[in-house]
Amino acid sequence: MSAGQILKTAAEAAALCTVFSWLFYHSVIPGAVCFLPFYHFYKKRRKKEYFQRRLDILKSDFCDMAESLSASLRTGYSVENAMKKAVLQLESAGKGRGDMAVFLDRMLTDMQVGTSVEEVWEDFSAAVPVEEIRLFGQIFRLSHRCGASLPAVCGRVVLQIGQKIETSREIETILAGKKTEQKVMNWMPALILFYVDLTSPAMMEVMYTTTAGRAVMTAALGVYMTAFLISEKLADSLCS
Repeated sequence: MSAGQILKTAAEAAALCTVFSWLFYHSVIPGAVCFLPFYHFYKKRRKKEYFQRRLDILKSDFCDMAESLSASLRTGYSVENAMKKAVLQLESAGKGRGDMAVFLDRMLTDMQVGTSVEEVWEDFSAAVPVEEIRLFGQIFRLSHRCGASLPAVCGRVVLQIGQKIETSREIETILAGKKTEQKVMNWMPALILFYVDLTSPAMMEVMYTTTAGRAVMTAALGVYMTAFLISEKLADSLCS
């Protein structure tokens, strides 16, 4: 995570602690006390989201790179020149600083200092945490080592991997609506509590001023957080 992302995550965690502390206790003190453990938990979730976003961008850039590489090889380019052309095309599309372009630049630099094509693609396959991209890297490396027709092999692999990625995108689109519903339902109890507290403060006063009331609100907050986490895990399992 970058410094800006860390600051944004800390601000979001502080805002959530403040809001929920006020909703359930009419005091910001519980939120201040729980900020550090909550921030640690919230930061882990945010890192996971940022990482998944980078993987999605990497998959998209990989498809563009693989198509460019396959087309260049079919027209007679060498592997190194085809990779250079793929980098230029990523840069022209505004993706020059993406992870895929960084991988290609690193591979080309290694090749310039004497590392073989097979070795740089082997390192690439081992470094990328995406099964489809690892598969492409391994097949590309083996095809080059065995002297197979790289344009034909790359063309078939790109087609198959592209179809798989497109299927994954269609599934994600179908699940997007369900995930939106899940997020709305997650926030509904807090919104209901806010509405009741706003429209009938006298009815809620006993929950904030008595020991029994605070105990009930603490239990309600615990149940709410548990249900929230369960729904998040279910949503993650559907998308995995």
